[in-house]
Amino acid sequence: MSADPVEHLTEAEAWCSGCSIPTRKREKKLEVCFTGTRASEKKDPASTAEEGNLNVVGSVTKNLGVLFRDPNTGLNTFGMSS
Repeated sequence: MSADPVEHLTEAEAWCSGCSIPTRKREKKLEVCFTGTRASEKKDPASTAEEGNLNVVGSVTKNLGVLFRDPNTGLNTFGMSS
């Protein structure tokens, strides 16, 4: 048996041999964050979002798509003036 497993392949086949290795592509989901609410109040909306194939995160990230804010929370919480 040959020590080199690609010895019998043509040059084109050898270069492309790595192309056929299946890779698992990570599904890109929309990131959402619920803020300004107590943890117990986030549970239901977060569960609904996950069921809707959204990625729920606990803080603002560079990939965040939507930030849900409790309307009862003042703007000062977000470093904004009203």
